[in-house]
Amino acid sequence: MSVNTSNPVTFMMPAQDVDITVRFAQVTPTCTFPVTVNSPPSCIMQAFQRSGYWDLLNSEQQAAAQSNPSGWLSIHPYLYSAYPQYFAQAT
Repeated sequence: MSVNTSNPVTFMMPAQDVDITVRFAQVTPTCTFPVTVNSPPSCIMQAFQRSGYWDLLNSEQQAAAQSNPSGWLSIHPYLYSAYPQYFAQAT
């Protein structure tokens, strides 16, 4: 799991000379393969890209898959047999 703390939020307290900076962690899931429709969308996207499937899609298909990775995977069940190391049916 990686943590991105590059987006600080600063709170100024007007009655005092205090500057408090809080960094909110953005957690990126560690992906395991094969992914299922229940996997985090970012992991499904990684599977699309790593499998080579992504490169077979045109720009409109890529946009649709990126907007709803789980939905795209669920309506393309042939991916399970075409790329079994990257995609598996949820149990």
